[in-house]
This record gives sequence, structure tokens and C-alpha cells, in this order.
Amino acid sequence: MSTNIDLRTTFNQDADGYHAGRPRYPDRLFDDLVQKTHLQDSARLLEIGPGTGQATQAIAQRGYQIVAVELGANLAKYAQKVLGDYPNVQVLNTSFEAVDLAPNTFDLVYSATAFHWIEPDVQFQKPHKLLKSGGALGDHSHASCFR
Repeated sequence: MSTNIDLRTTFNQDADGYHAGRPRYPDRLFDDLVQKTHLQDSARLLEIGPGTGQATQAIAQRGYQIVAVELGANLAKYAQKVLGDYPNVQVLNTSFEAVDLAPNTFDLVYSATAFHWIEPDVQFQKPHKLLKSGGALGDHSHASCFR
């Protein structure tokens, strides 16, 4: 594991500060994501590294079923509080590398700003296994979306 990836746990130290200081995402970003990935109303989404849930909440408001995988216990707890009004969202406190999810389950696997923290040997292979046929991988930090 590289030193860069080891730093991914530092955000968990101050969940309140992280939430207060993290810039919000424009609605247009999510409009574009939905359009480019052709998401249906019944789509199942997997978010990698939701932090305190800013992007998750914006997408949850659209009614999608979301599983959000957050490594940091403090961040996951904060996200659960922020997302408590959305029964369509489940926050799991574990790493993306360790989470055990059924293959071919998700229409979209996305990350707002955490994709670069994933172990390189898992970054693309695991999402590929988790996506349904025709599913998409979205990474806001690189402004990209793959089908």
C-alpha cells in the first residue's frame, strides 16, 4: 500500500470539520451524471467514499437506491445522520476493497472525490464485477464516466 493511500484515513479524524469545509456539488453535475449514464428510476447505485454524504444526499433526493461504502467510522456515522431521511440509502462502514457485495448488482458505481484512494489493483476490476451489463462507472474527481 502506498503512502498516498495511507492518507485516506485522515479525513475521518474530524467529521464535523470535513462536512463544514467540504465544497458542495452543483445540481448540474448530478443532472449530467443521470443523463450520461441513462439511469432509470429503479437504478441501484454504489457510492465509493461518500464522506459525510454531500453527493449522496443530492442523488438520494432523486429516489435512487444507494449503497454508500465509507472507510471512516466517524464519517460513516455522520453520513448516516445526514442521510437518515432517505430509506433508499444504506451506509456501510468498511473499505471498498473489503466490502462484500453481490456481482452484477449496480447500474452505476461512482465516487465524487474518493476514487483515487482505492487500491490500484481494485480500482477498475471490482466495479466491473459489481456492475450490471450496460452499467457505468463515474468518477467526479477526474470528470469521467465509463460505460
